[in-house]
Amino acid sequence: MIRVLIADDSRLVRGVLREILEHDSEIEVVSEAGNGAEAVERCIKDRPDIVLMDVQMPVMDGIEAVRRIMESCPTPVIVLSATVNSSETRSAFTALNAGAIDAIAKPSGVISHDTLGDIAEEIISRIKLYSKVGQKGKWAVDKQPLSERIKTPSQSSKVIAIAASTGGPGSLASLLGSLKADFPCPVLVVQHITPGFMKGFAEWLAKETPLEVHLVEHAMRLEPGNIYLPPDDHHLEVARGSVTLSSAPPVLGCRPAADVLFNSVAREYGDRAVAVVLTGIGSDGAEGAAAIRKAGGEVIAQDEETSIVFGMPRAVIEKGAATHIAPLGRIPLVLADIVSGGESGEEGYGDKDVVQEVLVVDDSPTMRAMLYDILSAGGHRIRQAENGRIALEEIAQKEPDLVVLDVMMPEMDGHAACRKIRELHGYIPVLMVTAKGAAEDLVKGLEAGADDIIAKPFEPIELSARVSSLLRIRALHQRLYTQNIELESKNKELERMAKALNRANKELTLLSVTDGLTKSYNHRHFQERFKAEFARAERYGTFLSVILIDIDHFKKVNDTYGHPVGDQVLVRLVEILQESVRKEDLVARYGGEEFVLMLPETSGPRSLLLARRIRERVESELVRIDAGLAVAFTVSLGVACYEPSGQIANAEELIAKADAALYRAKENGRNRAELA
Repeated sequence: MIRVLIADDSRLVRGVLREILEHDSEIEVVSEAGNGAEAVERCIKDRPDIVLMDVQMPVMDGIEAVRRIMESCPTPVIVLSATVNSSETRSAFTALNAGAIDAIAKPSGVISHDTLGDIAEEIISRIKLYSKVGQKGKWAVDKQPLSERIKTPSQSSKVIAIAASTGGPGSLASLLGSLKADFPCPVLVVQHITPGFMKGFAEWLAKETPLEVHLVEHAMRLEPGNIYLPPDDHHLEVARGSVTLSSAPPVLGCRPAADVLFNSVAREYGDRAVAVVLTGIGSDGAEGAAAIRKAGGEVIAQDEETSIVFGMPRAVIEKGAATHIAPLGRIPLVLADIVSGGESGEEGYGDKDVVQEVLVVDDSPTMRAMLYDILSAGGHRIRQAENGRIALEEIAQKEPDLVVLDVMMPEMDGHAACRKIRELHGYIPVLMVTAKGAAEDLVKGLEAGADDIIAKPFEPIELSARVSSLLRIRALHQRLYTQNIELESKNKELERMAKALNRANKELTLLSVTDGLTKSYNHRHFQERFKAEFARAERYGTFLSVILIDIDHFKKVNDTYGHPVGDQVLVRLVEILQESVRKEDLVARYGGEEFVLMLPETSGPRSLLLARRIRERVESELVRIDAGLAVAFTVSLGVACYEPSGQIANAEELIAKADAALYRAKENGRNRAELA
């Protein structure tokens, strides 16, 4: 069960969020807070797995609350921020810099169960993601800057393209904040981010780095020491030394997409292209990174240990596109080395080819030394363990690409260790080394889960061949795993798009039957429903009443106060009508300032009583426009009822009788209700 703390100064928002979250069986809301100070207190006391935090709150805002939580009880914090206000989006990124793990955009307009429901799936999916990240201890990005920024080479003809997704804002701030203002290359950035946040992100990032930040709005010449970001829902590309925008279809569900940027950089700059792939979900950037490497450029992938989500970097590495793998804090130094053509003096931050790691497990120091010499000569990185128990501890810390495992060892032999590896971990090839070569010993090793067995003494060339074979299998397995992850990601994107289409269709249907101003049903929808309801009343012999309502002297309201005030009067009248009727009744705008109520199974006297109550309520209320203006208005109402034993022949005649009653109400002095 994922335990969540909700911090928001709105009781309504907290209630809606609680209802949304607890609808998922894997999530429990353990506590709520109405301000930042209370959020810190509840976090220390209740120890939630995730905190859902509003930015703007009284007593202590969300930014300071995040800082206090990081100091006292580090917990993954997701901030909620409106996108309509650039200052609030900047605050959201300041909260990210203070230690929050991510930001989600609140829907614009009035907050309700419906509007928050539109982002419910996004909130729940991120809570589940970050609860797992938090358990691994990777959610906190290292905010410590380098003691010295990297040395700036005197000149460079290279172009830097950076891609990031989940966890990216903090990582980008750390990386770009380590560069000097005279950095000799242009930097292009694709950051997957919630629509509406990009402008605020650019403004915030400009304060975190000495480089000049541009939110591209038109074609711009690329200049050294400048950072270029695309606006919402646009791809970023380069052509002929300039940065341009594209509205081409999304790639892997992303626009902007790293693949689009990387492919254009590969085409334009070839071996002068440099790609950096930071933390993020999915595989966007892998294809483009491969294109850059094929063109002779360099590709830096952030390592797993410092990635919030090791999705995009993993895809690049498993595709064989990474020329360097480095922790976040060392990437600026790798960049310095690449930009300076290898003259920066920085070494050891990644090899030209991805090095595969082999864990050698043997209780004999001599055998371990021999295996080390044979395998390291083949270009492999070697780790060592002296028995099965220590080997399992090593694998738990970081999985190797292959395990070379002796059979006869103290504490835990090779067979037991192999079975544990298969039980506790994903696919890791195991080459078992045995001093016996009998068939029964080989069978026993295979039954324990070994992929291959070699008997001592062995020829180094044979060992190397078997190791290479198993590593190829490992690479194929990882590629298949990545493809499966990508397929799952595409399927989820298709599901998301289907849901979005369904929502859009529902909205379109609603728009087609409602009045744009008052949100009541429109005249066409009323006529369709009314004819069907009249036919039902005829068939089953039930009552059906209609009430026509007209605002008295409405033209005078418009002439005196203006049409915007008149619009507010219309909206308020509809609110009163909707509050006065049952859920099975229908409220519609009949035309101009005239409205109609349809009341199934309601007699004439009961409908007249309702009409009088509506008239009294309208007369007693004022429509408050602002502190200095409140407008009073009245209505006239005409009521007509279809009775099973009556003389009304069709729906049009019933409306005509209600209209005649309304006309009589106006003739008799207005502000009254009449029954036909």
